[in-house]
Amino acid sequence: MSWRLCYPSGRDSAAMASYGNLIFLFGGWSAANDGWSSDFYAFHTQDASWSKIETSNAGPSARYGHQMVTVRDALFLFGGDTLYRGAGLSDDLYLLPLANMHWTAVPKSEQTPSARLDHQIVAIGVKVYLFGGKADDGSASEHQHGRD
Repeated sequence: MSWRLCYPSGRDSAAMASYGNLIFLFGGWSAANDGWSSDFYAFHTQDASWSKIETSNAGPSARYGHQMVTVRDALFLFGGDTLYRGAGLSDDLYLLPLANMHWTAVPKSEQTPSARLDHQIVAIGVKVYLFGGKADDGSASEHQHGRD
């Protein structure tokens, strides 16, 4: 194993999701970034190296407490605290197809979960399940949401 200079700074409340031999990391709170981050990295499990990911467009804003999940060959990112940019908690859902690396904001609907952070998200097949999290007032959510 060799050390490489490209790696993310220490952080908490970042989101991670795996795809094949890659583990993607987005955002989180980092003292090195002086707060919220929108850094996007991939950890290559075959050689234990990191690479910074450049997408074809601007993606989600800096945030922490969000979650990310892989469905087929795409990443989905939901929620988190974006207060660093003055927006507070987010109910944004982003899609990143790994083939073109182009972030897309998924349009909101009546089924969009409320804004939250520190929730859990998992995919089973092509269905994504979201549970819990904290609302703007600090209360815990007991609601479960599913989306195809």
